[in-house]
Amino acid sequence: MRRGPRNLRVAADGVGLTQFGGAALLEPFFQRLKLPGALWRQVRFAQRNNRYGISESLNALPYPQVLGLG
Repeated sequence: MRRGPRNLRVAADGVGLTQFGGAALLEPFFQRLKLPGALWRQVRFAQRNNRYGISESLNALPYPQVLGLG
């Protein structure tokens, strides 16, 4: 049986909220889709900078698009 609140309601109807309020919900959403693991398994190409993995770089791309950043 799953644990957690049974009657949780997420609402964004407060005064003074910005478009960045949903940023905290993106990471659990991507985890639920299993996006990081899929990117790690499917996308391979040579890279010169090994500081960040390819999957980490591609995982960071949707954030500015979804949040409406330039």
